[in-house]
Amino acid sequence: MQIFLVVIFNGLGALGLQLIINNMDKLGTLYAFLLSLVTYLIIGISNVFKDKCDPQAGFVYILGVVLALAATFALLSPAVSTYRAIWSASSSFWTKAVLVWLALQALTAVWVALKKPQE
Repeated sequence: MQIFLVVIFNGLGALGLQLIINNMDKLGTLYAFLLSLVTYLIIGISNVFKDKCDPQAGFVYILGVVLALAATFALLSPAVSTYRAIWSASSSFWTKAVLVWLALQALTAVWVALKKPQE
């Protein structure tokens, strides 16, 4: 059951990242960073649930991992073109720093979906 909470929270974190990236021109750098802290917390909650999962659950565990990974990629993929456009259009250090921070969060979401639970 906990693996499906990983799917839900990972999906919410990825959706938050997508919304931040797609609306970054309206939000500004500071608000984008502050909202990204909330999404980082959501991805962290997903990590906690992933550590409590039982990898011996077999098919259900594998299905949950595949669903979490698919949800993360499906929700982050629409933001890729916007991310590249913002990266090439921005010249300020802080905007690029926030974009690197958001990219690291996206990698963290993928890592949480793929990582092995702690024993």
